[in-house]
Amino acid sequence: MASIPPLLPHQEDVLLSIFESAERHNPRPSLIEVLKAYEQLLPRFGLDPSNDTFFYRYLLRLSLNPSMSWWQKLHDELQVSRWREPHRSCSTARGLSKESDCHSALVVPLSSFAFYAARWAPCG
Repeated sequence: MASIPPLLPHQEDVLLSIFESAERHNPRPSLIEVLKAYEQLLPRFGLDPSNDTFFYRYLLRLSLNPSMSWWQKLHDELQVSRWREPHRSCSTARGLSKESDCHSALVVPLSSFAFYAARWAPCG
């Protein structure tokens, strides 16, 4: 299965907001509930859901993980991707204005999600 790129700091903020919003309605939201939160929240970050492919594909990829917790799904993916090269394919949909922004972008370390993953991960 193709890997997904590491997250940039502003992308981390978007995903955290999506998961938090989806969990307000259901502590274990389905993909449909997460996608509803995605459609509602992306405009708040200046993104149009109808033109976005990055977050949509990221959420679909995470949905393939069998964990019931979206935080655990994300944590698992970051465990796998934390040692990968930064993704080199950039677009304005990802919030990067030019190719050089991509090459200088920092990869978000796993530790920035550790608190959230531990807080919402299933017990046992």
